[in-house]
Formats: sequence, C-alpha cells, structure tokens
Amino acid sequence: DERLLFVRMISAMLRRSGITSIGVGMFYNCNSLADVTIPNKVTSIGDFAFSDCAALTSIIIPDSVKSIGIQAFCNCGELTSITIGTGVTSIDRNVLDECEKLEAINYRGTKAQWNAIHKNAQWKNNSTIKVVHCNDGDIKL
Repeated sequence: DERLLFVRMISAMLRRSGITSIGVGMFYNCNSLADVTIPNKVTSIGDFAFSDCAALTSIIIPDSVKSIGIQAFCNCGELTSITIGTGVTSIDRNVLDECEKLEAINYRGTKAQWNAIHKNAQWKNNSTIKVVHCNDGDIKL
C-alpha cells in the first residue's frame, strides 16, 4: 500500500541520513505518517515539525532529544500516544495543541525528572492531557 511505502521511506531516510535535528515544519501536514519513532541521533524537534499530521497516532521520542519546539505536534487529531525520553530539557509552547484524543504522556523518567524539564507556561494549552505517567508514579495535570 502506498501509505506504508511512504512511511517506510521516511523512516529509512531518518535512520540513514544522520539527521540530528528535525527542522521547522519538516513533516508539516504529512498525512501519511501514522506511527513515528524518532531516531536516536536526533537531538531536537523543531517548531511545527509534525503539525497537522492528520493520521499520526503515536510518537516515540528517544532520550537523545533535548528540545521540543513550538507546536511541534499541533493539530494531530488522531494522536493517542506519546512517549518522551529522559533527555528532554525543554518543551516549548502549544506542543500538543488540538490533539483531542491524547489524554496522557508516557515519560521514561521519574516524576522529579519530569518536573525539572523547562516547560513553557503554555506548553499544554488547548490540549486534553490529564496525566503524565512516570516510572515512579503519575503526575496529574
């Protein structure tokens, strides 16, 4: 199927290219993406990187990623699962804006590590997130 071929092509490109940053709007409005696992070499996810990806249902962010930009996953209405690695030190504003089906974040670290992340005051504006699941318990938002 064409969609599966496209997703495999994008995944292979990210793994082989040595890309360390997913740039501004790199996959904006890419409606063929459903499940994304960011490669371990990537250290930053730029502004609007995956915004308006209508079919995106899950994303896994590895420990190598340090920053998540403005509206990186904005308006991904089918997103139901996001896993964030322990390397993230900053989350900008409206990262998960209008992701109506996303109710929880899975964080690979502890509650103390989550709380230490610099989060823009508007990081979860217009989102339905209610809880962050950490290794040592949940943080209700």
